[in-house]
Amino acid sequence: MASRTTSEKWQYILSQDPIDTELVSLTLRNGDLQITYFDILQIGDLQIRARTLGEGSVIIVNPQGILLGSSNPAFVAPEMVGQPLDTNLLPGLDDVMQAAYSGEVDPERLFVTLVPYERFYFATPYFKEGSKDVLAVSLIYFSDLPTENDLPSNIFTILGKSALLLLLAAGIVGTVFGAITARGMVKRLQRVSTVTEAWSKGDFSEFIQDPLADEISQLAQQLNHMARQLEELLEKKQDMAVSEERNRMARELHDSAKQEALAASFQLGTALTLYDRDPDSARVKFYSQKWLSSFQTQSEEIGCLALELQ
Repeated sequence: MASRTTSEKWQYILSQDPIDTELVSLTLRNGDLQITYFDILQIGDLQIRARTLGEGSVIIVNPQGILLGSSNPAFVAPEMVGQPLDTNLLPGLDDVMQAAYSGEVDPERLFVTLVPYERFYFATPYFKEGSKDVLAVSLIYFSDLPTENDLPSNIFTILGKSALLLLLAAGIVGTVFGAITARGMVKRLQRVSTVTEAWSKGDFSEFIQDPLADEISQLAQQLNHMARQLEELLEKKQDMAVSEERNRMARELHDSAKQEALAASFQLGTALTLYDRDPDSARVKFYSQKWLSSFQTQSEEIGCLALELQ
């Protein structure tokens, strides 16, 4: 069905007067060349086949030998369209084209092998529908036709390209995934940094909140535990400092009271001695007042030290 549709298409194109050479070249470039298949592996009903495409060119020539179109600019330059075909293009081409112009359909006269199973060409005449008049001749030239010997290298080429595409896709997916993951990780690490900076200033009112169960969450829990221990240690150190200060003040209070009491006892002894000698003398009154004043001063100092100690 596809072959019949293709034949009808060319019948229509080649029946035009004049023939549209641009349409001919465009149609040739959009066409497919012969495809070959090779069986690679068969396991039961499962069959794996390799599909290869030959490298070739197609040209269309009218019965007068004028080039109408070419599928490959490297084989026949586009500016040669509308010019007579150069029969020196391929070995033996002149005889083949003359046979095709005459309406020959014998493959022996239309097919030429240049390199067995690799390079060859053949001509095919297009007949006017309902008659044997030749509308045009197509020349199909294969410059490289894959064989079973080329199959391993072709497979490796395909696998190499597939692996390259796979690596490229994996790289793109990995980059996007890494960027998303890194963004969340950076936020979590910034939270850890903010809280630990507050700890370094002595502020233990906040702890790291990280509900995710991964390595960073475990690190956050360990840091929280360390911060609680550090807070307890600082509280104990502060209590010890307060206790040491109280002990120091108690020692100072004790020494001061002892010194004041000793001085008061000396003054009292002096006053008593004077009183025994002369109870009504002025010196007795002076020492008595001085002792009372000193005792009152000592009592006030001891009271202040006691309040400070509390």
